[in-house]
Amino acid sequence: MPTQERVAAPAGGRIRYRVRLVPPEPRNFALHTSSPPLPQRLRDLLHEHPDLIDALTGALHRAVGQSHGTPPFESAAAALEDALSGFVADARDARDAAEASGDANALLRADERLRLMFAARSRNDGLRDLDELWDYFHAGQEART
Repeated sequence: MPTQERVAAPAGGRIRYRVRLVPPEPRNFALHTSSPPLPQRLRDLLHEHPDLIDALTGALHRAVGQSHGTPPFESAAAALEDALSGFVADARDARDAAEASGDANALLRADERLRLMFAARSRNDGLRDLDELWDYFHAGQEART
């Protein structure tokens, strides 16, 4: 928040003010030395896909570092949603390719992966419990109030 500083007026002149910008207070997440935790439900759903778990963890880490003006929890939740939406799109593309190939086994695997990605992206399944993430960003905040 900018602060005003009174500057001496020249003889016979008006009083002038100089605006000085004050750096923002550090956010809670700056106190953390680790990345935000990936919610347990997502880890459970995607346990056979470590590449996707790594991608989600990276998305959380980037979101926390780039959440300018947005509450960090909101940035992290949006990053998870965006990454999972991308996984759904990729699974749809893979399903379309499997269908075009005519390979029944590939189509079954693609359908299964698409269902898994929908479940992971769902607010009723994969994203239903973000308490770990909430606690990560708000730990200690209650103690200060």
